[in-house]
Amino acid sequence: MSLSLEFGNLGKQIFIKSEEAFERLSFVESEAIDGELYYPRKEARDNEAREKYNELLETIDDTGDYINDILKKGGI
Repeated sequence: MSLSLEFGNLGKQIFIKSEEAFERLSFVESEAIDGELYYPRKEARDNEAREKYNELLETIDDTGDYINDILKKGGI
């Protein structure tokens, strides 16, 4: 299986759960990017994500649960 990490959708994350899975990863190549082109896109994306996050926080009734608590209860 090959995997490419690239500028994509927010909220998509990769989690390597086991040591065996981690040991199977290998570096294939990297590619330089044009900072003048991609930095403004990254900055805009980051600002949008922070705004959405802050809007979401305003709608949540704080129960005091943390992500570990949520996962222990059966998750999202």
